[in-house]
Amino acid sequence: MRLGRFAATAVALAVAFFMIISPQNSVAAALAGLELWAKVLVPALLPFFMVAEILVALGFAAFLGRWLEPLIRPAFKLPGSASLVIVMGFCAGFPMGAVLSRRLNEEGLLSRAEAERVCGFTNNSSPLFIIGAVGVGMFGSAAVGYLLAGCHYLSNLCVGLLLGRLAPAEQGMRRYRRREMRTKGANNASGEKAGFNPGALMADAVKNSVNSILAVGGFVLLFSVVTACCRQWGLMEWLAAAWQGLLAPWGASLPLAAGITTGLFEISLGAQAVSAAGDPLGLKLTLLSAVFALGGLSILAQVISAAAAIPVRTSFYLKCRLLQAVLATAFCAVALHFIGPDALIKTAALLPPSYKMLYTFDVWRVVGASALAALTALLIMLFAAWLCENRQKR
Repeated sequence: MRLGRFAATAVALAVAFFMIISPQNSVAAALAGLELWAKVLVPALLPFFMVAEILVALGFAAFLGRWLEPLIRPAFKLPGSASLVIVMGFCAGFPMGAVLSRRLNEEGLLSRAEAERVCGFTNNSSPLFIIGAVGVGMFGSAAVGYLLAGCHYLSNLCVGLLLGRLAPAEQGMRRYRRREMRTKGANNASGEKAGFNPGALMADAVKNSVNSILAVGGFVLLFSVVTACCRQWGLMEWLAAAWQGLLAPWGASLPLAAGITTGLFEISLGAQAVSAAGDPLGLKLTLLSAVFALGGLSILAQVISAAAAIPVRTSFYLKCRLLQAVLATAFCAVALHFIGPDALIKTAALLPPSYKMLYTFDVWRVVGASALAALTALLIMLFAAWLCENRQKR
């Protein structure tokens, strides 16, 4: 604990010193982070934050818990209410899984151990970022985005299934939780819980969502400055040289290693640097799969902060990220072996200028598609749970 506090103090003092001696670079880095937050993250995350807050307040998570228990409990050893976190976490991106895990823990629908486990595999890069910004904006090919997204989500889903297999058995919990969720859902639906007030519900949803998105923006801005600080003082070059040595058997170049290093701080900046490297496409996509799974220090800080009330152990979350990185890398390598990198990419001449790469797609269209995907996934899960329930009755 003392070592962690000392390290945090040293980093804070170093960043403060950097802002004093190099105000122009720190302001430019902060503005770049602010632009990324305003143009991509706010439209991508804020609607999901508000919808999720409203659904939890209305008891929709308890409703799902009642009906999806036969599907979620055998697969993940989690109550059915965790389905909302799974779907929204996979469709909305970081740090939705952490935010909803905390909210359901506050509602009594997830225990602390369950909330920590859910948080370990429901924090993902959003389809907006992987398909829109990376696939279309950086590589000029939606197929690249679909490949990276498929490996990313499949690997995290496998992490959740594995955590369920390793979780301790909870005898008698299923019946208790279903009865509890039925009561909670009925209370929320009838307005008996603290007096139903639509105006207050909307106000609380907007306030909580804005607070969450402001926290995300603060972390993005902070780590943009930290990355600029490390780059100016040569730390990024030293780390890039170390990564190049580790990746020497695959022939990685120094620009590619520098992109991987940047991605360990902030994944959007790292992805942009990796896409601009001149290495083979297959190597770049395989390494990007690992970077997206790890999430970077910025995402780690967002998740741990959003789920501080649970609390989520940093060591547990990091183990989940490392496991996903291994699985995502393996899935991507296997997919590229059968598909072939040349089938994924268009001509480089179609790529926009580097400073426009993150903003070349219709953000709201991708957000709408993600919301539709979330609704479709919930409907499919409800139908599957209904089939499971009918089979058990027979």
